[in-house]
Amino acid sequence: MPYKEVAGLKIRIVSYGDTIIPEDHNHLVEALKNIKDRLKSWYGVPSDIDSFIEGLRKVSKGDYVYASDITDIKKATLDLIDYAKSVGYKNSYLSLAETYAKMVPDVRSGDIIEPLHHNCLVNALENLDNGTETKALTVTVVKAGRFEAGEIFNFPSTGLYWFISSEPESIGLEWYDEESGTWITVEFAYGVLAFVDDTSKWRIRNLSGRYAYPILIEQISGIFDKASVIKVGYLAGEEEFYFPSTGLYWISTIYSGYVWLEQLQEGTWERIADAIYGIFIYVDDTTTWRVKNSTTSSIEICIIKLD
Repeated sequence: MPYKEVAGLKIRIVSYGDTIIPEDHNHLVEALKNIKDRLKSWYGVPSDIDSFIEGLRKVSKGDYVYASDITDIKKATLDLIDYAKSVGYKNSYLSLAETYAKMVPDVRSGDIIEPLHHNCLVNALENLDNGTETKALTVTVVKAGRFEAGEIFNFPSTGLYWFISSEPESIGLEWYDEESGTWITVEFAYGVLAFVDDTSKWRIRNLSGRYAYPILIEQISGIFDKASVIKVGYLAGEEEFYFPSTGLYWISTIYSGYVWLEQLQEGTWERIADAIYGIFIYVDDTTTWRVKNSTTSSIEICIIKLD
């Protein structure tokens, strides 16, 4: 029996003369929701399209697929395609997806639901799903030039930022620790990737009380829009941090040579890199990678996951 893989689901291609069963219809609905949710995570989806797709009827076992079910899925698919075009989702298969959706005949109440109706929708969703996120990377300079002695830069919005200075240890990324009521410097400006999840808890400060230094701060959007702060504050003396899941991480600290990225090799944890200048690491196995504080004293640290 032929199937197509669409949005993580196996959807049956129905042979001519065969009957559309509830499972066929329900898989279409689930695939459409999965595609909608993916687009929503990248661009947001208008509430009317979102609610319409979420409200599509699931057919109970033993029930019939009605003309209104097919009409609703066709409408929802075309609406989602139109929206994908409007936000610049440059999937080269969008036109083909639209062609298949429009091939679905207008179904009137009481008509028999035919394999053509179902199969055209499968092909439409396959092509809508057949691509990768292509939202353009946007980098905006939010501050450049003189950073006065003691000056504080407050982030204008949440998101991902990059900053650097020619006097890196005089400029720090600070995080507000509610428990202690103090600001903790967690990174120096050697070239810092910062994910700001709360603008009231993150800032950049010129740590010098006497001198101004140059600085460049840029906001990055279009990638890693679901980044998250995994650990910030202190890594206790001799503490070992194990990554909670596979994926891409950024690790940094303010002290050279003391916080290590380690990999398990033939039963021994080997020192791979120091975190002072920041480390990008793709953790492919959470049991073979870790971060280790090699001293007996607590050290400031920041670890973010880039999704």
